[in-house]
Amino acid sequence: MGSPESGEELFSGVGTFVRMARLLRDSLDDIAATADRRTRTSDRGADGRLVVGVFPSSLYDRVVYPGTTAEIWMQPGVERAALEAGQAEAYVDPGAHQGWRSSSGGQCGVARPRDVLSELFVEGKVVVLKANPVNDYLVPHWGRAMRALVDAGVLRIVAGAPRPVPT
Repeated sequence: MGSPESGEELFSGVGTFVRMARLLRDSLDDIAATADRRTRTSDRGADGRLVVGVFPSSLYDRVVYPGTTAEIWMQPGVERAALEAGQAEAYVDPGAHQGWRSSSGGQCGVARPRDVLSELFVEGKVVVLKANPVNDYLVPHWGRAMRALVDAGVLRIVAGAPRPVPT
């Protein structure tokens, strides 16, 4: 610890996981409180398509990434009302979603904690997080950090080298 490399590892690993978790939490809190599916600023591109600005989304983004912007260009014919109606539908109308909130379910295996958040909260799948054997020492820490997801039965964290499948 204390070296530039350790700071970089902290920011690119744990730091991005914590930021992603916070941003997902904030989005889900907004949806729960208001069923808010408002689109950020939008405009029309030269070809008439709807263009939505998505970055920066906060003061933090503007300070850390000055001058950086991102936008999403919708497919031709997509209008703002239709775009907003389709946003966050898995959370606004859980019965219509095909992921872990429905009886059809979905599951996947991942190797990184950030992928856990994406698969659970964006794709709606239950997840197995499998540590690379060199990272087995992290499994107890991941378990504490994501205890609520493990307790909810939507995440399982496993360690150890792969075992041969008996034939």
